[in-house]
Amino acid sequence: MFRGKTRKLAILALTLMLAVLPAMAETTVEQRLDDLETLRAGLEEGHYDLFALVTPEEWQARLEETAEKLRDESLDDKMACYALIELVASLGDAHTQAWFTGGNAQGDMRALPLQTGLFDGGVYLLATTEPYAQYLGMEITAIEGVPMDDVFARLTPVISYDNETRLQTQLAANIADADALRYVGILDDASQAEVTFTDA
Repeated sequence: MFRGKTRKLAILALTLMLAVLPAMAETTVEQRLDDLETLRAGLEEGHYDLFALVTPEEWQARLEETAEKLRDESLDDKMACYALIELVASLGDAHTQAWFTGGNAQGDMRALPLQTGLFDGGVYLLATTEPYAQYLGMEITAIEGVPMDDVFARLTPVISYDNETRLQTQLAANIADADALRYVGILDDASQAEVTFTDA
């Protein structure tokens, strides 16, 4: 019915309540920098081969870049967590990852109702919620007008991977992560997104 046509659809993000948590104030810059120091010390003291793919100088520069991001008082807790996730992903080790374990950032993670797969270089909708079922099997060509190649390029720095297969698998999963999409500048508001489908 829509063969050869492009359709744009505003999709509301689902709020995933992964923990029943009381409302808490955002962390302070000092608390975030303490978290960074704890992460740094833990990795430098406990990682089996921290400098396998990065030099100590590169690591130090990335720590300083992350600290600068965390000093931005406009940053909310979710975006601060993604700054730490990006730092750890920069090690290039799929077995070393940072992720949410509780607190404000995890309490209301948002995800687009999209389960996707990568086939022949395209991103296809494999599963979704009932309101969007008519788009099953269609190719996703853009999110918020950003072509998928650019979406992938922006998401890659927040993914821990050490080979192309792992990267592609994680990219397909992270397309639905509305907060990750906000962190990399694709979404301004993680509660909704305009997704472009093509039924080719």
